[in-house]
Amino acid sequence: MKLYNFSQIRHYGRGSLYSERRVLGYSAEEMFTVVSQVERYSEFVPWCTSSKVTSTSLCGLRADLVIGFPPLIKESYTSDVTMFEPNLVTAVSNDLKLFTFLKTVWKFDSQLGVPDVARSCALDFAVHFKFRSPIYAQFSSLFFDEVVKRNVNAFLDEANKRFGPESIPRRKPQVMMCK
Repeated sequence: MKLYNFSQIRHYGRGSLYSERRVLGYSAEEMFTVVSQVERYSEFVPWCTSSKVTSTSLCGLRADLVIGFPPLIKESYTSDVTMFEPNLVTAVSNDLKLFTFLKTVWKFDSQLGVPDVARSCALDFAVHFKFRSPIYAQFSSLFFDEVVKRNVNAFLDEANKRFGPESIPRRKPQVMMCK
């Protein structure tokens, strides 16, 4: 499995980027279930205060989400989510007031999990966004890593609630790019 390629993005003007790879103690199917159920994000994703699916299609869905960093920021946006079960969930949003764009990619690969451990897979995760305001962009550099890590860990914690503990000890991610 190839990590989502953001290698052409080299400068601040193109936004902020984070990508990581880690081996998880959950199957690709289990992680796909957690990530693809966008309607439940407001129950466990940090700063997500509302998540409503507005339409579905054969390969995905459209959802309206609201994120907030009280008391300063509350942002509603539409996310177009493409899914290929159990390996890929991609979300793209272009109608944001706070961001020029926001894109997340979740890839799950059972073949790259731990050998002889059925409940394991490799996760390749990437998020790429650009703030409309240069002031927000500068401010985000102070907390960007923490926000991304908390979000990824929220999905892993939700998998733990739904499917029980990981089949292997939780491993630190291999950060592929952080800019």
